[in-house]
Amino acid sequence: MLPSGTGLVAEVDGENKSYYKLVKMEDEKDYYRFFSLREKKVVKIKRNPRLMLPWQRDILPPDEAICFGSSRGWLAFIHPRNCSLYLFNPFVHSHLPYLPLPPIQTLPDIISTMRYPDLSNIQTSSSSSTPSSSSKYNCITEYHAWKRYHPVSSQELCSEVTFFNKIVLSSYPSPFPPNHQLHHHDVDDCSAHQCTVMVIQGYDDTRKPAFCRIGDTAWTALDATDEMYTDLIYFGMDQNFYAYIETSRSIEAWDLRNPDSPKKTVIISNHIPPFGDPTELDRYLVDSSGELLMVVRYYTYHRYKKTLSFEVYKLDFVNKEWLLLPSLGHDRALFIGMNDAISVSPIDFPGLPMNCIYFTSPDAHFLKNSHDLGIFNFEDKRVTPIYYYDLGIALPSPWIVPSAQQ
Repeated sequence: MLPSGTGLVAEVDGENKSYYKLVKMEDEKDYYRFFSLREKKVVKIKRNPRLMLPWQRDILPPDEAICFGSSRGWLAFIHPRNCSLYLFNPFVHSHLPYLPLPPIQTLPDIISTMRYPDLSNIQTSSSSSTPSSSSKYNCITEYHAWKRYHPVSSQELCSEVTFFNKIVLSSYPSPFPPNHQLHHHDVDDCSAHQCTVMVIQGYDDTRKPAFCRIGDTAWTALDATDEMYTDLIYFGMDQNFYAYIETSRSIEAWDLRNPDSPKKTVIISNHIPPFGDPTELDRYLVDSSGELLMVVRYYTYHRYKKTLSFEVYKLDFVNKEWLLLPSLGHDRALFIGMNDAISVSPIDFPGLPMNCIYFTSPDAHFLKNSHDLGIFNFEDKRVTPIYYYDLGIALPSPWIVPSAQQ
C-alpha cells in the first residue's frame, strides 16, 4: 500500500536501468494506491467521497483515517476524529467493504473517557462573550490510557507513538462465500462472526493482547502477563494465536475458539534466537505451511532505520529447539512489516521471486525518516530496494494479499 497523496514514477539511471521512485502527488488523494510486486505496476482504487459507516451516524472523510495494520486482505483503520475502528477491504466491490470493530474505549488499556466541546471553534455574538444559541462546535474526546494517566486525545491515539502494535485475523471475514459467487450479507452474517480479531494494544512496556469477534460490541481483555507483547500471528495448524513477548523472550499460544473461556499455553523452548544478545533487531513469528518460523531482522539506526540482513529459524516442537534455516528455498517467500507476517508459494503467485523476504517498516510508521523497505535475497544475502523514495515522506506501508475469495 502506498501512502495517501503519493505515486510511483518510472525513471532511468545513467546506465539505462529503469527503476521506480515514490513521489508526492497531491491530486491522487482521492485514490488508494497499491504497488503490485508481481505485475510491477500501480493499482488505483477510488476512495468513497465520504465514509458513512453503517454502524454509526458520523460522516467522516476517509482520507483522514490512518491505517495501522493489515491482515488477510483487510486493512485496519482508526479515525482521528472519534477513534472509530474498522476494517476495510479495497478489493471488495460490494455494499459492505467495511467491517466495524468494537469501540476503542472498551479496550483494557483505556481506563476512562471524557467528552467535552471544543470551545476554540465556538463562534460568539458581537455583544456577548458567551456562545450564541445557534453556535455549532465539535466535540473532543480524551482518554486515559493505562500507564499513561494524563489525557490522551483522539488525535494523539492516532499519532506517531501508535497505540496499536499489531492486528491479526483468524480467517477471511469476506462477504463472499467459498464458491466465489457474489452475495450480499449483513455484518451479522455467520461467516463474519466466525472471524476472531486479536490486537496488541497499549503504550510503552505494557503492550498487551485483546480480542473480539466481528460483530462484538466490546473488546475482551486477556489474562496476559504484565510485559511487552511485540508480535502476533494466527497459527493454522492448531488454530491458536501465537504471541511473542519481548521482555521475557517467550511465546504464548492462545486458544480463543471458545471466546468465553480463553486458554493460554506457554511454548517452552531452550532459547529464543538469536543466541547472542544484539540489541538492534526485531523478531517476527510466521506461519509457513504449518511450520512456526521466527524471522530475526537486523538493522542499524543513525538518522533513520536501515535493515541490514535477516535470519530465519524453525521451531522443532518435539525437541523444543529453534533450528537455523540456511534459506527459505525456492518454494517460499515471506512478507513482514506492519501487517501480520505472510508466507506465499510460487503456486499461489507464479513469477514472484522466491527465497526472499519482502519487508517494510514495522513501527513508527507515521514518522518521517523512518521509512525502510526492500527485498532480502537469501541467494546473495543482499538487500535491494523495492522502489526509491524521499525520506521526508511519512509512509505507512502494509503488505496486503487480496483473498482468493475476492
